[in-house]
Amino acid sequence: FQGVPFLENFEPPVLMPGNLGGQNGWEVWPAGSVLVQTGAVWQGVQAMSLAPLTGQVATARHLFASPAQSTIWVDFHMKAAAATPPTGQLNHSAMFFLNGDYRLVVYDGTVPGWVTLTNHPAVEPGSWLNLSVRLDYAAQKWLLCLNGANVVENLGFASPAGAFNAFGVKGERGYLDELSIGAGIPPGVDLDADQLPDAWEMLHFGSLDQAP
Repeated sequence: FQGVPFLENFEPPVLMPGNLGGQNGWEVWPAGSVLVQTGAVWQGVQAMSLAPLTGQVATARHLFASPAQSTIWVDFHMKAAAATPPTGQLNHSAMFFLNGDYRLVVYDGTVPGWVTLTNHPAVEPGSWLNLSVRLDYAAQKWLLCLNGANVVENLGFASPAGAFNAFGVKGERGYLDELSIGAGIPPGVDLDADQLPDAWEMLHFGSLDQAP
C-alpha cells in the first residue's frame, strides 16, 4: 500500500516502457494489457496506455493507505475517448466516464444511478482533459472538475468507504498521464469560478474570498 500524497508521472527511471503491472505498485489485469508507452503523452516522454487484445477490457489499479474520514483530491490528465457504463458490482466511491456524445457521465449514490452532465460543452475526441475529483470521506460525498471548472458536486459515494484506498482505470482503450493524489487543491482548480486558481488564493490569502 502506498501512502498519500502520491505523484505518478509515468516517467523514467521510476517506470520503464512496457508492461505497467508490477512497476511502482501498479496491478494490471489481464497481464500485459496496460502499458507504459511513448506514443501519446500529456507531459514528459511517457504515459499510461490501455492496450488490451481485441474484445478484452483492461484494468489498472493502485492501492493506497490514507487517514480515515479525510478529504482527498485525485487529479490527472486523460485522452478523451467514448465509453459505456461499467458492468458488475459498483465498488468504487467515485466513478465517471465520457459517453458517445463526449459528455461526462457520473454515478450519484444518492439517486442511485448514472447522471449525464449537460452543463459543459462536449469535449473534443482525442483531446487531453484535466479531471480533478474531491472525495470527502466524512460526508461520503464527491465532486468533479473538468479542466479546472467545477461541473458537478454533492454526489453520493457509489460504495461507502471510510478512507481513500485505491485508484483504478478500466476500459478497452485510453491514455492517462500526470496522476496526483493528496489533500491539497490541484493547481488548476477554480471551485468558486472567479478565474483565480483556488490553490493560489489559499497560498497567498488563506481563503477563497478574493476577486479578480
